[in-house]
Amino acid sequence: MPLKCLHHQNPIFAFDYDEAGWDQLKASHRAEPCLTMACCGAKAILKVSKLGTRFFAHHAIVYCSSATETEEHLLAKTLVCQAARAAGWSADTEVRGQTPAGEEWIADVLATKGHAKVAIEIQWSRQGTAGSRRRQRRYAESGVRGLWLLRHPDLLVERDTPTFLLEVRADESTAVVRLPSSRHELRWLTQRNKGEGLHWNQTIPLEAFISGALSGALRFAPAIGQSLPVSLCATEIRCWRCQQATSTVQGLTVEISQRFAGHPDLHINLDELDNGDEPAPWVASVFPIALLKQHGIGVIKPRYSRTANERYLSNGCQHCDALQGRFFEHEEGRDAEDVCQYEVILTRELVEQLARHGNDEFMRWWFDAR
Repeated sequence: MPLKCLHHQNPIFAFDYDEAGWDQLKASHRAEPCLTMACCGAKAILKVSKLGTRFFAHHAIVYCSSATETEEHLLAKTLVCQAARAAGWSADTEVRGQTPAGEEWIADVLATKGHAKVAIEIQWSRQGTAGSRRRQRRYAESGVRGLWLLRHPDLLVERDTPTFLLEVRADESTAVVRLPSSRHELRWLTQRNKGEGLHWNQTIPLEAFISGALSGALRFAPAIGQSLPVSLCATEIRCWRCQQATSTVQGLTVEISQRFAGHPDLHINLDELDNGDEPAPWVASVFPIALLKQHGIGVIKPRYSRTANERYLSNGCQHCDALQGRFFEHEEGRDAEDVCQYEVILTRELVEQLARHGNDEFMRWWFDAR
């Protein structure tokens, strides 16, 4: 069910015609056959799907290597092409190419602008994560960026292979794209539960998503390297050694959403910042000593605990510097409150440290819908 055919050997696209133009093309082709299939050269006919999508088809049953497409697939390709053109890109369909080594590929939609090339794939059948990576490699070796819209939730949350869930709403002749959240777990997702909101951070109309993706609105981990507002959460206790009042840090929240609308905030606790016996260069910037002192909080640094028989990143008394153990963090945490706000740069070293503890909420695709 191609969207492209040849008119006197020149390519034309079904989505370029409105209803009147489509009827006129159909009448002229009936009077004097002039349309052939771009895929195989066979005689073409004009059709309209049940979803209202115009397309070309073979006039008679012939052998052709092009794959059959569902009406939903065809609708999605039409919306992608229209959005790419509206964003100032050229858009072609069923484009063939090959890697320098001779591996062939066919792009559902190839968007081009100057030297930039983006293959946009509407993957209706299941291909798995290995298949997505393999096909993405072919595009990369051919100097083409790939963007994957999958009906099945086999998504890869990684920069090199951008994959997103595509949901075609046939009854409305529309489609949306879903971006995975930190709750997205491939092993738990099925066709039945993939619509549950907890798996997704953002849901974007397909046309807006394509237009934004081709205009720089789609970014991976945009918070890295940015100066971001932080809220420090602390609670007041009495030091076990000197019996004076001191406050202990219970955690902090990096409010990424203030810079990037729709992006989840990042919650961090002391354990996630502990680098063991190795120096932790991020501690000084994350916990400025002068700022902590203003709010009655002792220095955050590694200390040896006889109780735990280990050295770890810990709270200390603002008066005598005695270690305030993890017991106080756990027991007093329920009474904690935000005590101050300041800015922190989310460096790559800090990001890697958090990721080692499984805190990778920020390692996600984010779409700037503003």
